[in-house]
Amino acid sequence: MEVAVEDESNSKADETEKAIASFSEAAAKIDPSDLAAFLEQLLDKFWCLPEDQVGIPEEADISFFLALLILKQFPLSHISTSVYDTSVDWINKLPFLTLRAFVLWACKSLADAKPTYQPVALLIGLAMILRSKPAALTAVLPKLRDRPIYQGLDKLPLLVWMMAQASQGDLSAGLYSWAHNLLPLVEARTILVNRAVRDGERLIPPSSFEILIRLTFPPSSARVKATKRFEKVYPLLKEVALAPETATQGNAVEQIFTFSLKLAGEGNPGLAKEAAAIAMWSVTENVDCFKHWEILYKEHLEASVALLVVLGTAVAAAGGVAGAALALCSH
Repeated sequence: MEVAVEDESNSKADETEKAIASFSEAAAKIDPSDLAAFLEQLLDKFWCLPEDQVGIPEEADISFFLALLILKQFPLSHISTSVYDTSVDWINKLPFLTLRAFVLWACKSLADAKPTYQPVALLIGLAMILRSKPAALTAVLPKLRDRPIYQGLDKLPLLVWMMAQASQGDLSAGLYSWAHNLLPLVEARTILVNRAVRDGERLIPPSSFEILIRLTFPPSSARVKATKRFEKVYPLLKEVALAPETATQGNAVEQIFTFSLKLAGEGNPGLAKEAAAIAMWSVTENVDCFKHWEILYKEHLEASVALLVVLGTAVAAAGGVAGAALALCSH
């Protein structure tokens, strides 16, 4: 049995090497000027069938998973710069609806058990589109999420790979796709919140959480298209960042309190409100943060006043015994 497994492994390795060699030879034979002329002809014609858009030569009849392995061992960067730039220039001339249609069609073909078109050719074209036009992926996320053909654990490698390609062009698009489509597939909220610490390190360390808050609550003049994507994923990532832990909880909470107190005094109303709320959470979560606050408040007077206002509002809302207890803690 061991011999049989070894033979099968060697056979797959040989198949991969042959496919990589075939791909390398095909990529090397592409002439940039001929490719440019061919693509210009396509632009002059009235065509809309995505299958007409696949022009990468491919001879090996291989599976989708083997194609992914080939691209991992022979990355897209090994395609000559002139060929890649020529292809991307042409992609940028296409209507966005055409690109979106191609992404869906390519996904459907790759998700099929017996794809009609060669996986390597589709993956190369898809990678170029996702890297140069990441919005083509975010635009089709609802369909990728709702249609049965794209669902199932066997489709995860394709989905993860697509998000990785989109992240090359726009990191926020990759994060947006990850939060909207990948996390729900694995019931990630419960898993991530319950396992916020891995090997003694938080999944979202305080330093990364600070960056996330700044990106989600920028000044009004600095808002960009990606801001909305961060706003979408922020609630879940915040929950993971603030999830309770055991041994390292105190240190992490103190770090969160320190940067949130600083952010509360930077003069950005939206950021200050969120930071003050997080700072308040910190002092109620860990009493040592009060001692830390006594050290820091002189350097952050404006932020400390903002935090006291939040605490005062909470006291007024709580009322009675609970309010008196909170007031005592605030004092």
